[in-house]
Amino acid sequence: MILQERDKELLRLCYEQGFLTAEHVHEAFFRNVGTRAAYRRVQELEAAGYLRRSRLSALSGHRIIQTTPVGTGIARQLSQFEVPQKRRPALQTLDHDALVTSVRIWLMRLLKEKSAVWVPEGHLKKHGGKQIPDGVILYSNGLEMVIEVENSLKSHDRLYELMSAWKTLAPKAQVQYIASSPVIRNGLKKALDRVGPNRGIYLSLWDELRGGQTTTPRKEECQNAAQRRI
Repeated sequence: MILQERDKELLRLCYEQGFLTAEHVHEAFFRNVGTRAAYRRVQELEAAGYLRRSRLSALSGHRIIQTTPVGTGIARQLSQFEVPQKRRPALQTLDHDALVTSVRIWLMRLLKEKSAVWVPEGHLKKHGGKQIPDGVILYSNGLEMVIEVENSLKSHDRLYELMSAWKTLAPKAQVQYIASSPVIRNGLKKALDRVGPNRGIYLSLWDELRGGQTTTPRKEECQNAAQRRI
């Protein structure tokens, strides 16, 4: 089997994010073709030994997609990052982790910044730190955008503590919070109001992001922040 460039990018994304779903493959690589083409290509890559599909539990009807040792070896050569691979994703964070990958796919398309690079959480964890985000976008102009996806309710004090810590990054980096529901976004907004005025932290609702409406900083704001960093 001859790997196409799309296949290689699929392997790299799967490696960097830890796993994919069929929906991820469709949105990232077959959006203008159809779901059947996505499923068929995954099956072909599985038959060739590059991918494997599995269920996390007997009760789950959803399959996840991961790279095999062969696929991991190819993806590691294509990726800028070292991401430790798990035999199985954690069931308790599966929905959150799947949403992070969906956010990555949509954000990179929305930004239309070819020179922007997504640094996956797995790589960030490997290098340690007090506060590990769900991902970081590195711009060619030197700006960093920290991505935090909120898919569950946290206490007000916990959110305040996290946001206060992120605020210290400005102007080195922007922080983009993405909430999966209006209730979660409202909780984030209350915590941000308590933190105080700060242009470095932005809030978005996932449904609005998918619809093209987002409070992600414009390119001009990113350039200005990079200049302030210097």
